Amino acid sequence: MTHDLKPYPEYKDSGVPWLGQVPAHWDIVTLRHVTNIQLSNVDKHTIDGELSVRLCNYTDVYYHRYITPDLNFMKATALPREIEKFKLQRGDVLITKDSEDWKDIAVPTLVTTEMPDVLCGYHLAQLRPDNGVLHGEYLMWTCLSESVALQFRIAAKGVTRYAVSGPGIKSALIQLPPMEEQQKIGRYLRDIDHKIHRFIRNRQRLIKVLNGQKQAIINRAVTRGLDPNVKLKPSGVEWLGNIPEHWEARRLRTLAAVRASGVDKNTNEDEVPVMLCNYVDVYKNDRITAAIDFMKATATPEEVRAFELKAGDVIITKDSESWDDIAIPTFVPEDLPGVVCAYHLALVRPFSEEIEGEFLFRAFLSDPVADQFRVAATGVTRFGLAQGVIKGAFFPLPPLEEQRAIIAYINEKYAEISQAISRAEREIDLIREYRTRLIADVVTGKVDVRGITAEQKKPAKVIQFRKKKEQAGHKANVHFRRAVFAAEIVARLHKEPTFGHVKFQKLIFLCEKKCSVDIGSTYYRQAAGPYDNRALHSIDSQMKKQKWYASQMVEGRYHYVPLPKAGGHKTYFGRYFSDIEKEFSNIIETFRKLDTERCEIVATLYSAWEDLLKENGRVSDDRIVHEVLTNWHESKKRIPRERWENTLNWMRQNGFVPGTMRQSGKTS
Repeated sequence: MTHDLKPYPEYKDSGVPWLGQVPAHWDIVTLRHVTNIQLSNVDKHTIDGELSVRLCNYTDVYYHRYITPDLNFMKATALPREIEKFKLQRGDVLITKDSEDWKDIAVPTLVTTEMPDVLCGYHLAQLRPDNGVLHGEYLMWTCLSESVALQFRIAAKGVTRYAVSGPGIKSALIQLPPMEEQQKIGRYLRDIDHKIHRFIRNRQRLIKVLNGQKQAIINRAVTRGLDPNVKLKPSGVEWLGNIPEHWEARRLRTLAAVRASGVDKNTNEDEVPVMLCNYVDVYKNDRITAAIDFMKATATPEEVRAFELKAGDVIITKDSESWDDIAIPTFVPEDLPGVVCAYHLALVRPFSEEIEGEFLFRAFLSDPVADQFRVAATGVTRFGLAQGVIKGAFFPLPPLEEQRAIIAYINEKYAEISQAISRAEREIDLIREYRTRLIADVVTGKVDVRGITAEQKKPAKVIQFRKKKEQAGHKANVHFRRAVFAAEIVARLHKEPTFGHVKFQKLIFLCEKKCSVDIGSTYYRQAAGPYDNRALHSIDSQMKKQKWYASQMVEGRYHYVPLPKAGGHKTYFGRYFSDIEKEFSNIIETFRKLDTERCEIVATLYSAWEDLLKENGRVSDDRIVHEVLTNWHESKKRIPRERWENTLNWMRQNGFVPGTMRQSGKTS
């Protein structure tokens, strides 16, 4: 990744004890002598009479190495004098000047181009280098080095919130090479940072794949068992689908006692000293053991009797600010005297003669079980589960011996995958440590890179470390874009009596495929497949968070109801998807009155057809139908073969044909 770096040929004493020696031709200066420093006071308000602007805010700086015009800046207003003073210019370096964490003081970013309508926002400082003396990109890398960053942090004042003042920034010392050398250092570090980021991204993708494998193991083992040839039966529960014919589907209230804890963190003199197993302990640990550093508190004798942890207990999160963090489980493998389940958690204690606690823990982790809780969670800014909802959830129930075999299998497979994840995480930690050390060595002159950048075959480019998924002026993360796309479907169809969760997912799939848009979905061949369970619940969560629409159970089916800001997605839909609006509308109107099963048939055939085309480019109707009835979910066989064949003809007549079709009778 790096060349054979060598030190400079000659050094001198910097005159600064903690800095030591620097290259003989470098200077040591304070920032006040080479930059114009301004602390922004431009807030996020929109005020009548002021001019419209965009704000570069704290999070824009914190999460981006470079500030580019295509970031999704906040809209606000400002006075003409504020615009003139705080508009962004190429080469500006912005740093965070306030933070709740001392380590987050003076996080820097570089402005890559002129942006006269974008202002430096509140909680930030704007450093404008003197032309011809200090190069902006070199300054950014220098601010990232520990020798400079520590000066800012030491100058920061505060107890619960820290802030560095203007004088504290201006008095910081930096090393100053000649301008041409600064530019070479900037290019070199940019190129190395790009390569390191790519390495980290690849390792993170590997971790994501490995975690997906763990989830697939859980989903399969706790809902189908270990025998691939086992005969299945309908569970009678939509979420669970088919289960082995010798298993049961049971409500949790028949398998375990469920108690929502109310034990808080307070210490009262008339109560019993205890240790609290808190939300974070559950969220971050698969198992609760005595090795955890529990918080000390007190509880009443009644609370101790009810919530002291016993071997086999399962604890779940019942409240959270994030919908995805509802019903996260952990397992208690041994008695923990004096340790009590705390507030925001529910204690689930199995009936020992019916179910193993560890199997119950694994079942909570499976998507078919977890989805029941995520959908049932109520709230807007904070989500919660009622105790009755937890008790009423359905769980698969194998015989006890089979449960134990499943537990052993999962633990064995998890151990193998967890080792691979740990290796990847360690590699990420090591490369980040290397990057920090390299930046420090380069900007303090410990190594000489002057002859390196000219040897690069291709100049590194200033990049924004997010994959471009659209060419619109503003970007949105994939979760938000997906929610906008889906919200338009809901807006047009939520009043239709045939519109529910399954039809919704099928229409998302068909619109995504026919309109050739990428909204980050990954579809699986499940009972109601093609189905992306995580994407659907992410959509529900985003729409609810934005107060557009909410999914509600009405007479045994899920429907979508408008919230106070229903329709608020339309501005974004026009921005991101205006080019496919005509095709999108055609799909919606085609399926408006069709029932759920018809939508499922079309989506399933489309997916199977597309998969076969990718394999060899030429398929027949018989092969498409065979693929559906043989290589998909068992539930597809409930629909007669003739109906699948007739729908293929309908799809051709209505233009629902994947890819480029080559017609030959009934062969594509």
